[in-house]
Amino acid sequence: MNKDDEVDGHGLPATHIQSAAAFSYRPGWRETPSDECLCAQNLGFALHGTNRLDVIQYCRSGGHSRKTRAPECLWRTMLAAIYADQFGSIETLLEQQGNQAANADLMLARARAELLMGSSGRAINALAPFVNNARWSGRGPIALSWITEALVQIGDLRTARQLLRDRGTVGTGTIDHAHVLMAEAALAHAEGDLAQCVTDYLKVGRILLGLGITNPAVFPWRSRAALTAVDAGRLDLATALAEDELASSRKWGSASSVGASLHAVAMARRDDHSSGLLEDATQLLRTVGVQFAWMAAQCDLGRLQAIEGSYAKAGTTLGAVAEAATTAGWTGLSERACTAMEAVDNLRAMTALTKQEQRIACQALNGSSNRDIARNLNLTVRTVEFHLSNVYRKLGIKGRRQLNSDSLHLGPGALPAGSSTEWLLLGEVG
Repeated sequence: MNKDDEVDGHGLPATHIQSAAAFSYRPGWRETPSDECLCAQNLGFALHGTNRLDVIQYCRSGGHSRKTRAPECLWRTMLAAIYADQFGSIETLLEQQGNQAANADLMLARARAELLMGSSGRAINALAPFVNNARWSGRGPIALSWITEALVQIGDLRTARQLLRDRGTVGTGTIDHAHVLMAEAALAHAEGDLAQCVTDYLKVGRILLGLGITNPAVFPWRSRAALTAVDAGRLDLATALAEDELASSRKWGSASSVGASLHAVAMARRDDHSSGLLEDATQLLRTVGVQFAWMAAQCDLGRLQAIEGSYAKAGTTLGAVAEAATTAGWTGLSERACTAMEAVDNLRAMTALTKQEQRIACQALNGSSNRDIARNLNLTVRTVEFHLSNVYRKLGIKGRRQLNSDSLHLGPGALPAGSSTEWLLLGEVG
């Protein structure tokens, strides 16, 4: 078998990926294509982001109208079902299939569905054999990508890094390579290496361009790169990536893909329409049941609500996220929501300050001395001290040190004029 004919984790030869969707069977033809042709065509549609209704119909009927003899056909059908948000089809297939190889693929697909629907721990337990057992090496890279995503969600970055070091070597320029790079990018983001994260996602994009894979439901690299670019302050790049993915997602039409793209667009734009876009995103993600993506979008929605001054609404939104994330074991998301909730509580207290107290407090947060503040605002030092004492009393803190670190959870650096709330809630975490 030459290199172009090697089968990757999707069960398609490299030379077949770009042509799989070109074959189109319709009832009424004299010769009925084989199961292998049909399932390859179906997965090809999904990879290219076209004919979603045909994909759904095949997954619901043709893909499991009888026991599928070839495990690769079953595997391709399940992948297409995942990309089309047809998680119920996987359970139906699981009930109908009987042979050991098919069951293994079904368990792998079920693990992916469980991960998407919020059961990170169960997904990790189900995916581990595929990563560690050489018998399933053909599924290893895709399982590695999925288990890394789950480990990052629960905050086990050390295990994720070790797995990538031990198992992350694959052929370059393949779908398997793209899966491993997706895992590397997710881990880099969790470790705070935003530049490397964006670089890895862009590498994924170049690989997929060469393979002709355009469906963001298969690889949501642009929306994830966009959210990372927002964290890094690269808003132009974030906007371009997010809007490009949204167009492709709408073409494919799956709720989870459109919802994820809307989330990224909302955060990249940061304009008057962002909250509305995020509300649409959370509704779509909740409807299809992709729990982690839904809660992540909800967390950003709560932060935007606080920026708009809707502190009570923001507190409710963020509280729900913190509770759900804590229950699910998503440590990073839980910490992010809790940090934002504390910031909202302190912003509520800040609204009790007079305008003069707010001006003085912001300059103190910026590191200005009392004498500098007095000179900047044309006040006496005694007046500045009086106002700062009132600020400390209203915020329930003892002095300037707590104002910097404990009161509003701000890092070092200047507050942008007129946008301290946005800097607080969006500048730290994305």
